[in-house]
Amino acid sequence: MFFPMHWLLALSFPSAILARPPSTGPMGRSANPPPGPYCPPQAATPKIQQAIFNDFVQKLFVEKNAVDAVTNYVADDLIQHNPSLADGAPAFLAGLVGSPSYNTSTLAIYHQLFMAGVGNVHTRVTSPTTTELAVSDYYRMDGTCIVEHWDVIQALPVNSSNPHPLF
Repeated sequence: MFFPMHWLLALSFPSAILARPPSTGPMGRSANPPPGPYCPPQAATPKIQQAIFNDFVQKLFVEKNAVDAVTNYVADDLIQHNPSLADGAPAFLAGLVGSPSYNTSTLAIYHQLFMAGVGNVHTRVTSPTTTELAVSDYYRMDGTCIVEHWDVIQALPVNSSNPHPLF
């Protein structure tokens, strides 16, 4: 029997590892992180990393406070895999703050998880000025600090070849 890759991944993750935003869901936070800033990196348990990641997601995606999120959670020498942005926290912040779609859009988090030092956020981005997007961001942590970022961005198709939604 064939299972889509995301099903296999979801089935292989213990439920205790799936991340939830800090104020929602029955699991809540798995640990309280120490006070920030979190960079340069310090040693951290997986539970502390997950709590720090959840706080970062809350700041960046829910509160849309890019300055606080990047200043407190992202390494100055961030490795950036988005070809439109240079490496480093300053370029990441400039890309967010300078983006009309980030500033005027609605970000709805559909999936969020954290495992083995890597966090993922799958969002639906709705904006009055751009096409609706499905975005999946991946962040790698070194101890308490986010040190690497990847993203996959896809415009919602007008016509789909199958009935499966992106969310």
